[in-house]
Amino acid sequence: MTTQPEALRLADEVETWDAPMVNSVAYELRRQHEVIAELLEALQLALSAHGRMLMSDPPQDAWKAQGVEEKARAAIRAAIDKATGEKKS
Repeated sequence: MTTQPEALRLADEVETWDAPMVNSVAYELRRQHEVIAELLEALQLALSAHGRMLMSDPPQDAWKAQGVEEKARAAIRAAIDKATGEKKS
């Protein structure tokens, strides 16, 4: 049994085919896997911080202290840039 994500396994499989555009298909599968991983990381951080207070002195909202909104916006921006092939700052 493999622990490799299905998209990456498929990319490896596609690269063994002798067909036109194989490299672009494998690249696209890997790129989309990377985009999804970044978005999932931001979503997991948002869920873990939502409604939590950090026991600091003074107490802090975990959402703000961990920069959830900024990280989520950055992940979304990166996903849009990668999906459209654009580079924006």
